[in-house]
Amino acid sequence: MTATDAQVRIIMREREKGRTLEQAAASANLQSRKTAAKYERLGKLPSELNQPRRYRTRLNPFEKDWPTVKGMLEDAPSLEAKTVFEWLCELQPGRYQEGQLRTFQRHVATWRALNQKQVAVLRQVHRPGEVLQTDGTWLTELGVTIRGQPFKCILIHCVLPYSNWEWASRQALP
Repeated sequence: MTATDAQVRIIMREREKGRTLEQAAASANLQSRKTAAKYERLGKLPSELNQPRRYRTRLNPFEKDWPTVKGMLEDAPSLEAKTVFEWLCELQPGRYQEGQLRTFQRHVATWRALNQKQVAVLRQVHRPGEVLQTDGTWLTELGVTIRGQPFKCILIHCVLPYSNWEWASRQALP
């Protein structure tokens, strides 16, 4: 039986008060004395004991075609995983299903992270209410016409980077 971190904290707190293991387990709503004893003996919370799995639970469905895919990615690094997956599906109909696309994308992303030259990425931090970005264009320069007459106006586009909320406004010119 497993326990939550909160239950183990209750057990530890009750034991510090001098309660027996059975009383502490009952206070934590934990029915197994053995489980309470285990966490007391280890002195750790359940979340601290979790180890990430380092083995595969299923066979890799792309293993047979991966050398070909790897060669394609080495030759053309800008290829999108979806494009390569669609090509695989056309090459071998019935072997792959549409639902395997995300798995394939993760394989490609992992391969790229391990094998491609890393490009520095500067993280942008957007704080709410700090910045408004605006841009405008003269629609007369675009050659916009209405009933053959040039449409004389300017289009203003605004974006709030934090929420990505955007809107546009048109201002007519005389």
